Amino acid sequence: MYDLSMSLNYQEPLVLQGKYIYNFICIDLEPTYGSIFVFRTIKYGDGKDNVLIDLIDYRNLNAFDVALHKDCTIHILKKQKLFEYKSLKITDNITLEVIFNNSNYEFYAILKEQKYKCRYGKLGEVKEEKHFPSIKYLLFTMYKEKERENIMNVNSIELADIFKLQEELIWNNNRYHNYNDLTKITIDKLVNNKTGQSSAWNEIKTIIKTERVGWDKKMSEKFNQFLLKSSLQEYVPIE
Repeated sequence: MYDLSMSLNYQEPLVLQGKYIYNFICIDLEPTYGSIFVFRTIKYGDGKDNVLIDLIDYRNLNAFDVALHKDCTIHILKKQKLFEYKSLKITDNITLEVIFNNSNYEFYAILKEQKYKCRYGKLGEVKEEKHFPSIKYLLFTMYKEKERENIMNVNSIELADIFKLQEELIWNNNRYHNYNDLTKITIDKLVNNKTGQSSAWNEIKTIIKTERVGWDKKMSEKFNQFLLKSSLQEYVPIE
């Protein structure tokens, strides 16, 4: 759970594994922007039928990989449709539900018949396991326009904290990736290259290296925030 975003950037497709059934849920996805919720249902083993939820960028999804995997379904949904139905069954174990409040709408994933274990325990002891007939995860909150005007720094759609961190982690990974490989910059290797050590090109490379160090630090900070947040969940799905 929550592990898919750890090493992803915008250029890297998600590696689909045969042990999962994938349901990709896109809500109001734009042609050039959007995050996708990934629901992985475990097909066999102790964690059979358990569902793992993550968030990725739409660029992490490769259409050919999805077609070849065969156990993938993409659901492109509109918020208005969810408003009409209030709940929407995705699979026997996954349902989307909308809760209407005075100032916002909360979008939840309801997972049925889930087997969890305690994340922490004494060394050598068998970790406590629990069966949950139903468990609820907040995906995102959408604020009504009038209420949003009265709340500072709130987007109309606000991801739940853990998924917001996954979105930010992928973004930071991508920024670091952009500055990470100077070997792809070959202008100073050309036969007729005229740039010397005191040239503007040498200064550009210094800037790139400085940026790389800076984004490496930011990426590490975001990664640590993500690990801390995910570690607060006392019980985790059995995989």
